[in-house]
Amino acid sequence: MIESARFTNVNGMYVDFNTDVIPFSSFTTEVDVRFTEKPKSQQHGIYAGNTFLGRRLFHCEGDIFASNSAEYIQRRMDMVAALIPRPQFGQQIVGVLEILFSGMNETLRVECTIDGYPEIPLDGASPARSRYQVNFKAYDPRLYGALQSMDIPFDPNWQNIGGRTYNKVYNKTYSLSSGTSGDTIIINSGNIETYPLVTIYGPATEPEALMIRSDGVVFRFRLTGLVLASVAESVFIDMRQHTVIRNDGTNAYQYAVGSDWWSLEPEFSNVVKFSASVLAQPAHMSIQWRNAYMF
Repeated sequence: MIESARFTNVNGMYVDFNTDVIPFSSFTTEVDVRFTEKPKSQQHGIYAGNTFLGRRLFHCEGDIFASNSAEYIQRRMDMVAALIPRPQFGQQIVGVLEILFSGMNETLRVECTIDGYPEIPLDGASPARSRYQVNFKAYDPRLYGALQSMDIPFDPNWQNIGGRTYNKVYNKTYSLSSGTSGDTIIINSGNIETYPLVTIYGPATEPEALMIRSDGVVFRFRLTGLVLASVAESVFIDMRQHTVIRNDGTNAYQYAVGSDWWSLEPEFSNVVKFSASVLAQPAHMSIQWRNAYMF
């Protein structure tokens, strides 16, 4: 069921599991589910409220094999070095666990920490072999595929709002109500919602990331009052963390008040558009996402 598994810590050290020398004998994963219970109105009993996904746990057991004691000790040290947290460096996660399941067309990844110190008992009867048990803990229970990216450029042709041309001149000027880039279809091939990362580059006034689901529901994320004067100015939007940060590091969340924080649902194709009150070349929007899976 598991073709390969690798854990890489934040310093780049890694350990490969389910190989000939560090095989799995047991691999299980589970997700905590929290839910509220609300009393029924004017009746006896209770009913379930909203369900919230909790943390995901991985329980890994297996063996470490080597051809001699020196090789075993080195393999053991390398494994422990990659699994031990380094809180003095301010690390909030230990690393990334990557797993390739049989039948999947992409390797899935999850940021996680260690749930307890890894257990690797020494066996005096076999100095080149020992058992191990490692428990990983992820606070986001989703498993994510490879990072995908799409750039949505500004197309000035979309500024042509149509109409007729008259041979008359009036002393009144009307500004263009909006500019837009056209439709880009984005699909989450997983089986649970995923949250994109959006970067908008100027020049643009009051930029908007519009998402239209195939069921007709429209989500508008508009940065009201924000002006990006040039392509050197940009704003980074994390739809999951609900953060809006300008490229100079300043917080721009106040411009997003009232906007829709949208996700990419797996059951729908999602049409994403980039627009603004005023757009000019070379303004564009970049969107990044990972397919999300639940097992």
